[in-house]
Amino acid sequence: TFSPNHPLEPPCATLRTPIYHPSVDLEGRVCQPLTTKVHWEPTTRAVQGGHRGDRQGHSAGGTSLTFPP
Repeated sequence: TFSPNHPLEPPCATLRTPIYHPSVDLEGRVCQPLTTKVHWEPTTRAVQGGHRGDRQGHSAGGTSLTFPP
């Protein structure tokens, strides 16, 4: 999700499906240093690479997020 203050605040990602992963807490929140307020820069882009043919997701603000295949 993107807050109304984006890009001044980082987006937040929460997984609905339970998963064991070192970057996902027990509530399903994705915990990455890049998306913490300490490390977030307003110039950071929501799209970080990807290849043609990847599945695309879209936020309410129209920013494209690239998911791995």
